[in-house]
Amino acid sequence: MTVQPGFIVIAAVLAAGVILGHRAAERLFGTDDRAPSFDAAMIELIEVGFEDDTWTGLLYLVGVGEAQAFNPLYIGKTERRGTSHEVSHNIVNIRRNLDKFARWGYGLDYHIEDFSHAMFGFTAYRGPTREYARWAKTLFTTFDPPTLRAPVTMVLLPWHQDSRGPSGLLGSVASAEKEVIALAGALYSDRLLNVDGRLLLVPPRRVNLSPPQPVRLQESRRANGT
Repeated sequence: MTVQPGFIVIAAVLAAGVILGHRAAERLFGTDDRAPSFDAAMIELIEVGFEDDTWTGLLYLVGVGEAQAFNPLYIGKTERRGTSHEVSHNIVNIRRNLDKFARWGYGLDYHIEDFSHAMFGFTAYRGPTREYARWAKTLFTTFDPPTLRAPVTMVLLPWHQDSRGPSGLLGSVASAEKEVIALAGALYSDRLLNVDGRLLLVPPRRVNLSPPQPVRLQESRRANGT
C-alpha cells in the first residue's frame, strides 16, 4: 500500500489518504483487537510521514460507506508533536507502541481498549465510560456476539503544513479536526458521535446509519498540484 498525500472530500467523502474497507473495519470494531490491515496502514502512514518535514499528523474518521458514499460517525486526530516532546508518545516507535498506537491502542484511555471495555465490561482500575458505551450502542445491535448495525469504514488522512480544511484555509491538525467536526456535525447532527473533539453523550437509541448523499469539500494544494 502506498500512502498518498490527499485532500478532504468529507462531510464526508474522502478521496485520498488510506481508506480501510468494510472487512478491516468490521474486524476492528467487531472484536477487541485491531485488524492487521489497519495496523499496516497506520504504521506505513506514520513512518512515511516521519520522512517528510512538512507532515504534521493525521486525521482519522470512522463512518459508514466507502469512497464517494462515505459518511462520518466519529472524527479524531493524532499529531506529530507531543505537548512537551518533539514526537508524540502516541506515535513514537509506532511498530512497538501497542498501548497507544496513534490513539488506537490497547491501553485504557485509548480507543480500542475503552471501546472494548464498554462492550465487554472487563475489570480495570475504573469502570467503562459513558462516552464509549454510547458509541458501542450506536454501532452495534448486540455485543455478544458483536453484531454491527451497518458495515463500518475507517479513513486515515495524512496532514501536512500545506493542507487545507473545508474552509480552504491552511491549518494545523487540531484546527482541521475542529473544522471537520463542526461541518460534519451540522450536516449529520443525528448521527455524529463528536462534539468539539469529544464523544457526544446522546441518549442510547437506534441510529439510522444509511448514508445520505455526500458533500464535496475543499481540496488541499497537494491534491491539485498547486
